[in-house]
Amino acid sequence: MLLSFLLWQFGFRHGSSDTTTELDPKPSNDLCCSSLTGAALTGFIPKEVGKLKHLETLDLSGNQLTGSIPDTLWNLSSLKEFSLDHNFLSGRIPSSLGAPSSLQRLSLYYNNLSDLIPCQLGNITALQTLSAASNDLTGEFPDFSNLTQMRIFSISGNYMSGRFPADFIKKCTEIFIWSIPAEVFNFSSLQYLKISDVANSGFQLPRSANLSNIETL
Repeated sequence: MLLSFLLWQFGFRHGSSDTTTELDPKPSNDLCCSSLTGAALTGFIPKEVGKLKHLETLDLSGNQLTGSIPDTLWNLSSLKEFSLDHNFLSGRIPSSLGAPSSLQRLSLYYNNLSDLIPCQLGNITALQTLSAASNDLTGEFPDFSNLTQMRIFSISGNYMSGRFPADFIKKCTEIFIWSIPAEVFNFSSLQYLKISDVANSGFQLPRSANLSNIETL
């Protein structure tokens, strides 16, 4: 079973019982897709995950994983989708996440991640979705001017400061952030816009807007 293989490869405990699962003793590093969302996995993500160099999709969302994100992820050069949302992960977002240049979707929301967003994420030119909302991230917004493919950007529910450059989010269709330039309200491509954490930011809604395609505000 794929589940059994990954439980052995990663050293996870499955569920709440103390029983173990009998596993295939010969794993393959050629695995290209893995989805273990909502599998009640606990424990740490081991550094050995970086050995799965052909992995294109890794979804470990909706579990009970703790500890930090391993910095061996730079080995996953084929990774396109990486989801760790809805866990209990802590520590910094590793700068090594900026290495897989093919990464298109990075989902880290609803964890306990802290410190700055690494500027190396700005090197992932293929990135289309970045979701890191509802963590403990701080600092100012890094230079993401190279992320011209970005369509969905979610960073609300953190402790960040500063303002977002309008040029970066001009092509996005969905934005979930805390404070934005006024010109964003004239971006006709926007479909979803959520502004949060504005109690002390001095943000004010403009008197006029041109959001012809907006569906949710």
